Amino acid sequence: MSLTRIFQKAVLSAATIMVLGLIASAARADQVFLVNTNISGTGQVSAQATFTQSGGNLLQISLQNLQSTSNVGQAISGIQFQIYDANGNVSNVSGSITAQSNSLIQVGSGGVTSLGTTATGWGLSSSGPQFTLTALGFTGNGTNPPDELILGSLAGANGSIVGNGPHNPFIDQTGVFSLTLSSNLPAGYQIRNVVLLFGTGPNAVSASSVPEPATMLLLGTGLVGIASRLGKRRAGTARE
Repeated sequence: MSLTRIFQKAVLSAATIMVLGLIASAARADQVFLVNTNISGTGQVSAQATFTQSGGNLLQISLQNLQSTSNVGQAISGIQFQIYDANGNVSNVSGSITAQSNSLIQVGSGGVTSLGTTATGWGLSSSGPQFTLTALGFTGNGTNPPDELILGSLAGANGSIVGNGPHNPFIDQTGVFSLTLSSNLPAGYQIRNVVLLFGTGPNAVSASSVPEPATMLLLGTGLVGIASRLGKRRAGTARE
């Protein structure tokens, strides 16, 4: 078998696997947003926010801190977002948090202590189209808030984290929050204007949307089509 034929089969196989994976993703209809930037005086921050509709008026938000964290300014303290319908009109729904059980850790001079998975104390406010989900301004599970910010993996953590009573405990790497909205999400809804909050300031950073699965699916099917045409062209050349 020629190198060209081997390469062609590899491209076709990879593209097929990609399409199958994207079909599964499209079925979930997750909307994903990323932050990866440097905040002056704080350092690098990196995070992912994933929105998943789990029912007609149920929306789950997963916040993952992807940054090796050395100071509390790199910890996720909240998220802001708006909901739009398929026609680009803002949806003026309100909502409340109905579930938020997360893994908590206590960070002290002696190391990290797991506190297990427990109900956390974040709050949700909605004014018109704007939603704010945050640990700031709410009691949480610590004696001296603001606590329950979301840490990434620890790397040389300083005194703003280690043994800091007002900031302990922390959510370990990923926080998941389930919201119940005042009405069903509109068909083809979109999450827009996503801003992630870091630290207790807080620092607000706009998040970039990851292409939706349907868009990536078109790319994947395009790759399969290209590989298929290459195969037919080569087969025709071989017969001549």
